[in-house]
Amino acid sequence: MRLLGALAGLAISFAFPIFAQQKAMLPDRQVIEQLGVLGQKYHEAYTNNDAAALAALYTWDAIIVTPQGPVYGRDAIRNWYADQFEQSHPKNHIDKVDPDSLRLIGTAGDAVWANGEWSETIQDPNGGPIEVNLV
Repeated sequence: MRLLGALAGLAISFAFPIFAQQKAMLPDRQVIEQLGVLGQKYHEAYTNNDAAALAALYTWDAIIVTPQGPVYGRDAIRNWYADQFEQSHPKNHIDKVDPDSLRLIGTAGDAVWANGEWSETIQDPNGGPIEVNLV
């Protein structure tokens, strides 16, 4: 159950670690295209259960928020993903970002907000499959 909470929290709170402005603003087409490339890299790394490739998408001082609390820094993020992959063995990962939901946020110029859908199959502690879907 803790793992499901972690995955749900990650999906809900995930913000791409790039391009922001002081207020929530609509990004221009170039930013949307760059976010699409970043999103594709994330999807490929996650689908391949590649914690190192996922962590490489974050800055050295990035912070991700999980149900267990914040995870600080690229190395800790890599370890967190590796632990999640080892515990849940995710497969059939699907994520779809609504491009009309993208908003640049933050004051440091390093965050974007997006809504979308996410689903995957994980392995419960007894070895059975669990379908996880968030819309």
